[in-house]
Amino acid sequence: IANAKANGAIAAIIHNFSGGTNAPDVSNVFLGDSFAFIPTIDMSVTDGTAIRNALKNGQGTVTFGNYGSEKSLGDDVNDSSSRGPSTPNFDIKPDVTAPGTNIMSSVPAYKWDFPEASYEESYDRFTGTSMAAPHIAGIAALVKQANPDWNAFDVKVAISNTAKLLNTSNYDVFTQGAGRV
Repeated sequence: IANAKANGAIAAIIHNFSGGTNAPDVSNVFLGDSFAFIPTIDMSVTDGTAIRNALKNGQGTVTFGNYGSEKSLGDDVNDSSSRGPSTPNFDIKPDVTAPGTNIMSSVPAYKWDFPEASYEESYDRFTGTSMAAPHIAGIAALVKQANPDWNAFDVKVAISNTAKLLNTSNYDVFTQGAGRV
């Protein structure tokens, strides 16, 4: 993707010949959701072969429609997320979960690394605890602001007791704790 962009491409199609993504199913994997990339789709073996065969007869045109908008399922726990119980006491962790997958966030020190860059592109998508933790911290601050006499335990209990329980057939208590904040 980086090579295609560096050579002037405005979009890219990746065609895996065998064993690639979704082989031999339809293409549906969008890659490059970042200002650093260009719109890119990972094409299945079936679709890629069909396009290659069609291009044998001459040039073709590919249109990327509505790629500026993307929907994600939400309320999914990332595969890389920690699970419980934790050792050495086998406490159930996490207490709660928070959004932390593909979060649009600011890029730290953006102007330091790219002094000529515009702040219009100073955001990117990140995944991890560093994305989920600010959700919890912000919620805890709002709960504490609304209830200044509460201690840390009271805030934690309020957050846990109001969490949304996710689909328990997919996520047990060791995966989601009390649920998603």
